[in-house]
Amino acid sequence: MIINALGEKDDTSPHQKKLKLVQLLRSINDQLVSSDLSEEAMAEACKQLELTHVRLSGFSERAYQAVFAPSDDGESAELGYNAKTLQGLYTPVSGCCNAVASEVTYFTETSEAHDPVVAHVCYGKAFEGGPGLVHGGFIAALFDELFGVVQHRQELPSMTGSLSLRYLKPTPLHTELRYEAWVVETRGRKSTMKAVLKNGDDVLVEADALFVTVLRKNYQKLVDQRVAVAKGGS
Repeated sequence: MIINALGEKDDTSPHQKKLKLVQLLRSINDQLVSSDLSEEAMAEACKQLELTHVRLSGFSERAYQAVFAPSDDGESAELGYNAKTLQGLYTPVSGCCNAVASEVTYFTETSEAHDPVVAHVCYGKAFEGGPGLVHGGFIAALFDELFGVVQHRQELPSMTGSLSLRYLKPTPLHTELRYEAWVVETRGRKSTMKAVLKNGDDVLVEADALFVTVLRKNYQKLVDQRVAVAKGGS
């Protein structure tokens, strides 16, 4: 039973208005990589997309939103992730507002803060590496992102120190897959974590990671610098 559905859709979010467009872009990309399109169809699609590109151009850059921005009083400011899902909105790995990302659902199966965080995903044709198989680089990217979600859940702004994977079996496309990640040990600012990728009960990939918590003042500097860039500063 899912106790804490990190991937539950938040219909009140203003970002929901982008979802239909993002889903259409993903669908178009799937058709491009999986279909032998006619020249006529591609020429017509190019015309329509050129018009869409012009229509969407010229708007100001969105305000930068950090995935996790700590405040001075020790509480996190919900700037860059969905408050209900802990999911980055624009990350290229699982962001629901980024068309290059796969569609990922995060959740936990208990309410305990240190229990595993799970990700469900079904990789389509756009993520193919070997014939009928998921590209290993995308598998690694989601492991890295999931470890980050584990840390964000505990309000620890962290960065990857090391990431090691063991590919035990090929990972199939068009299959409901399950990632599981958990903290093994925390010593000071360093957290050792493990994760697995499963197809049913079959373990396909194992992962180990070391994440290092960033000092709040240093993380805030990064946020401030990125916000300045988004506003056109130096």
